Amino acid sequence: MDLPPDFSLSLYTDNGSVPPRYRTSRRITICASGEGERAVSHGYGAEMSTTPFMVPKEDLVALYADLVALGLFSTEWRQSDRRTVGGGSKRLDVSADGVSVDVPTQLVQEQREARNAIVERIATLVSEAD
Repeated sequence: MDLPPDFSLSLYTDNGSVPPRYRTSRRITICASGEGERAVSHGYGAEMSTTPFMVPKEDLVALYADLVALGLFSTEWRQSDRRTVGGGSKRLDVSADGVSVDVPTQLVQEQREARNAIVERIATLVSEAD
C-alpha cells in the first residue's frame, strides 16, 4: 500500500474538566513527509510547548495501512446525542486521497472502541519516533 501524498493527521486529547493544575492537553500532527509535532500544555489557556519528531517512511506507510484496516476511512463516524460534560476528550482529523475524516469527540458508544484502537496506534508510533 502506498502512502497518499496528501496524507495528514491531527490528534487532539485532553483529560477533561479538572482543576487547572491537573489539566493537560495534547496535540499530535503528522504529515506525508513524516514530519511531526507533539505539543502539550498544562492548565487552561496555557501555551503549548512543542517537540518536533520524524517518522520513517516505512513506519508512516505501515500506520496508514493500519488506519485503513482499523476502519478509519470506511466508518461513518457518528456523534452521540447524549453529550457528556467534564470527561476527557479525543478528536482526530485525518486527510488522505482527497478524503477528510473527522472523528468527533463525543462518539456513539459502539464506535468508541474502534476510535480508541486508532488513537492507541498513533500514540504507539509517536512514542517510537522519540
